[in-house]
Amino acid sequence: MNSTADWMIYLALALFAVASILVNPIGDFPLNDDWSFAISVRDWLETGTYRIIDWPTMSLFTHLLWGAIWCKVFGFSYTVLRLSTLVIAGVGAWFFAALLKQINMPAPQRLLFLLVLLFNPLYFHLSFSYMTDVPFCALCIIAVYYYWKMLQEDHWKWWLLATLFSILAILIRQLGLLLPLAFGAAYFWQARSWSRFARALIAVFLTFGSLQLYLWILHVTVGLPKTFVSVSSIFGRLSWNFLSHAANNYGGRFLYYMVLFILPVLSLSRFLRWTRASLILQSICLLLLSYFAYSYWPNPYLQNIIYNLGLGPITLPGPAASNLAQMQCLSQDFLLVIKVVVTVFLFSLSYFLAIGLRHIWKHALHLSPRSAMRFGSLLFTLAYGLYLLIDYHKFDRYLLPLLPMVLLLFPTIKVAWRSYRLGLAGLMVLLISFFSVAGTHDYLAWNRARWQALTYLESQGVENTQIDGGYEYNGWHQTSHRNPEHLHGKSWWFVADNEYCISTAGFQNYQQLQIFPYKTWLATQTDSIFALKRPGFARQDTFELAFDRAILSRPIGPQFNWQPDTIPDQLNELSFLMEEQTEFALTHHLEPVRPFEQFSVSFWLQGNHSNVSIVAQAPQADQYYYAQKPFRVEEVEGWKYVTMELTLPGDYPTGSMKIYLWKSTSELIRVKDWSLIWKRY
Repeated sequence: MNSTADWMIYLALALFAVASILVNPIGDFPLNDDWSFAISVRDWLETGTYRIIDWPTMSLFTHLLWGAIWCKVFGFSYTVLRLSTLVIAGVGAWFFAALLKQINMPAPQRLLFLLVLLFNPLYFHLSFSYMTDVPFCALCIIAVYYYWKMLQEDHWKWWLLATLFSILAILIRQLGLLLPLAFGAAYFWQARSWSRFARALIAVFLTFGSLQLYLWILHVTVGLPKTFVSVSSIFGRLSWNFLSHAANNYGGRFLYYMVLFILPVLSLSRFLRWTRASLILQSICLLLLSYFAYSYWPNPYLQNIIYNLGLGPITLPGPAASNLAQMQCLSQDFLLVIKVVVTVFLFSLSYFLAIGLRHIWKHALHLSPRSAMRFGSLLFTLAYGLYLLIDYHKFDRYLLPLLPMVLLLFPTIKVAWRSYRLGLAGLMVLLISFFSVAGTHDYLAWNRARWQALTYLESQGVENTQIDGGYEYNGWHQTSHRNPEHLHGKSWWFVADNEYCISTAGFQNYQQLQIFPYKTWLATQTDSIFALKRPGFARQDTFELAFDRAILSRPIGPQFNWQPDTIPDQLNELSFLMEEQTEFALTHHLEPVRPFEQFSVSFWLQGNHSNVSIVAQAPQADQYYYAQKPFRVEEVEGWKYVTMELTLPGDYPTGSMKIYLWKSTSELIRVKDWSLIWKRY
């Protein structure tokens, strides 16, 4: 390996550093989910108590420890946490470059692979947050580096280091367990012996045992988060019906993203290889990929990071998300071109898959270190992809650990520095890099403007419990419990009151208090964040029913008339029973109602809450009708506490409304402690 080639690798890392400075990671505000991790770091430093709040679903220990070390040295702030992620992103990329050098990959290909990783939209963007995705990916890369050393030299020190970094990975995310499983299998199969089998098995036990020990310590000290996902719970989803449905809906989308990410690499290949065996295998791969292409064609995109012409989740209330997405939007024709390009390069992917699978099959009984590492990467990719299919959350950022593994599956590609194919690949890298850098810059820019607006509201004496500042703000300040995801209600992200809110557009019935401009690179324009205020409610009426016979027969005020549809025989003084024939019950007639007034209904329910809807409608249902399944807040001894929130739209057509329960099945439903809050102007 000549020094010029090494210099080119360090140049790639330098470009990443320069791009990071241009984006500007400075800013003491949370992004995406990282507020939930930052709370644990802050509390750990301030109180000495290690705890995970009831939001994350990962093990997190390594991630929190890394952030706590940085904050212990430099002081707690989101800027410091963000810099800690940038550093580990660089470390992961360095190990990836070192691994590519170790496997004797040619310098042009090595440089291209490193740039594809560093400037991948997910890797680059998530490096500017305190999210777990990049640290987990980096630790997987480091572990694979030492697995390679183990496959090459079979020395106990490499086994120990590989196992150690697998443990560190699993203590961020439980899926780190796939590392010793996949590469342990490759290690054993490379030179089948009892000693290798024992080492591979011990590595799995050590990794899984470390996770179980950590969970046991959490359980007996501060307790596990309510949302925590155990490894055993995953196996319950391994059914053919679940998998086939997920594969039909998401398999093509996962493939679409991976092809999009590695387009520069795919551009180096020939589309067909004219040998009989390769053509047969390539045809099989192509048929399979074509099926997935057919499935993703209508809608290839997942949620969270990448949206149309931008990066980062748009976590603001009301019409803010759609407004921002429309301002930065590619035309449907351009999106069609992207889909066509990705689909064409499926041919190229089928070529690589064919020769890679053929090589593994041909040398299956005598795997070289390089082939064994490919085999381990393939097993990890298949197992991780299977998990993505059975996982309930299909976020695009979950695909990130697959990127380095898929790149390691590629064979050596002989290409000269001055080759036109390398030039085409470089042009693709440049376009992807611009999108990653500019999209990340814009994401931080509008978030800076958002937090300037929030600081302005707080400087005016507004309490954070009065503000809907977006997901990160209300999550960080823990202003309330999670709200139901209702079309005509408060935002689901922990909003107590939305008298004040932050948005990229004006709301009906809200006045603009202040405008905070920011500049975008992708849209090449100046945009704005608005601080808004809703007129205060003049009164708040609360109506509660205990469901005894006296209350059932007593009128409740001239403007609020409650009457049950039926009074069943089994009614007691604590609850109201909706029997088989009781389809509608607990009808509330409200008048006069006005646009933008707010209503909140809550009660305890015994039975299946998914069989009940809370309905709000105008006297004529064709004028206004809104039905919503109640949101379950908690459950105690078979009783579920449920709620629904409603804000009347600005075009509500009449001055009266009724709210009632609608039971869609014959199941018996029992209700108690009904409460209706009516906020009026």
